[in-house]
Amino acid sequence: MSFRLTILGSSSAKPAFGRFTTSQYLDTESEAFLIDAGEGLQIQLNKYRLKPNRISHIFISHLHGDHILGLPGFLTSLNLNSRTKALKVFSPPGLKNWFNSYLSISESALLYPIEFIELNEDKDKGFKIYSSDQIEVTAFPVIHRVSTFGFRFDQKKDDFNIDPKAITKYSLTIDEIKSIKSGMDLIREGKRISFEELVLPKKKNVSYAFCTDSVYSLDYIDAVKGVDLLYHEATYLKDLELQAKERMHCTAQQAGIIAKKANVKKLIIGHYSCRYRDLAPLLSEVREEFESSFLAMEGEEHIIKSI
Repeated sequence: MSFRLTILGSSSAKPAFGRFTTSQYLDTESEAFLIDAGEGLQIQLNKYRLKPNRISHIFISHLHGDHILGLPGFLTSLNLNSRTKALKVFSPPGLKNWFNSYLSISESALLYPIEFIELNEDKDKGFKIYSSDQIEVTAFPVIHRVSTFGFRFDQKKDDFNIDPKAITKYSLTIDEIKSIKSGMDLIREGKRISFEELVLPKKKNVSYAFCTDSVYSLDYIDAVKGVDLLYHEATYLKDLELQAKERMHCTAQQAGIIAKKANVKKLIIGHYSCRYRDLAPLLSEVREEFESSFLAMEGEEHIIKSI
């Protein structure tokens, strides 16, 4: 399995210098997820030829405008795509009422089922919010001016695959194969044969974590620990660290520190302040702390593959 992340927007507060506000499209092969829904969402989906009807779930980090103002147009446009498949939207409390007010005022209606699921503000650590046969999604609280959550996406652990040579060598039965695939050793005539001798090398499961709009904190390090790819906000350079703290955001340097402490494989920074036309200083600053860091740029894909 592989995850394919496409950056749709990377600006904070408002579109600037050709950058739209926060939104991402995560394709997990089995289904696609939308993460936040800033202005310009539909323009970007069309531009990068991404399929709106593949989206099965939407994850909204918080209810500030630069993360949700693209949502009403997107949800109502799905009517024009003849959508019938149900859609689930996860968010802090309030989004359902806000969107229903829009539908009421505009005398609009959706032609497909939609369910708004409110995330628990009282949770103090990561908690599972979605699980399928292949994917598990965890939400975790971060610290911002309003209720805000990050999200972690993990490929579920697969059973082991039996080595075809072992099936022939030991004439394995269906029940024995099922047992070995779950990690059990094979017992034959009182002799124990390790399941590791009977299975193929297991591929590593892939993972991605999204964390935006948070003051610098180590409280959520465990929630993102060890992921293959971390997206983290880096609104300001370190010379504005005091302003970042007052506005409950992070600097590029702080994003790098978090990535290093969480032992992630790769970091993408985004949610840039509109004061920065040139993003090179942000990249330079974060790489001083964490070398495997990159800028979130509209249209760029980041692919995580099982190895």
